[in-house]
Amino acid sequence: MRVKINKFQRESEKMRSINQQMMNLCKKERKVAKLDRELLTFIGKMRVLEELLIKENKKLHEKVIVSGKNKELLVKKRVLTVNNT
Repeated sequence: MRVKINKFQRESEKMRSINQQMMNLCKKERKVAKLDRELLTFIGKMRVLEELLIKENKKLHEKVIVSGKNKELLVKKRVLTVNNT
């Protein structure tokens, strides 16, 4: 009779151990899933920032071109005034 009880206790201890391991794995999986969501959110935010930077860079580049044209026009006007006098 004792042998059966000991065997049952060992089996139940194995089952508890397996259940504990499964619970620990579930906790780790939840942590990993949470980190995955946070990482995806971060990547999304970085993409949005990258797009904004590209747009701002284009605007700045356009302003530089326009200001460069303005400088050329100013230089031409000065040359014309110098030639007229």
